[in-house]
Amino acid sequence: YIEKDVMGKLQSFRDQLKSVVDEVEYKATGTIKAADGTCLGTIEKKRTEFKPFNLTQPRPRLIPEPDVISREVKAQPVPASIHKNSLNKVEEQKKKRMEEEKA
Repeated sequence: YIEKDVMGKLQSFRDQLKSVVDEVEYKATGTIKAADGTCLGTIEKKRTEFKPFNLTQPRPRLIPEPDVISREVKAQPVPASIHKNSLNKVEEQKKKRMEEEKA
């Protein structure tokens, strides 16, 4: 089918399509080949010039300020019972307890 219908019709219109085929070939490859295989013309294609990306610099990360910790010591008031006792009283109470435990 391809040989008979498609290619056969294209071959019959070869002379009319010659300019279109040459133009497409020139755009695709940059050269036109003659029927005998020689190159008729060449074109120097523009090369792509590389440009660095325009990247923005990263912004510094904002670190939140730390919460202020108060260093004030909050102590309970001293109980009044501590001032009533003396070292001698405590020693006497200790001796009494020891004697009661032995007995």
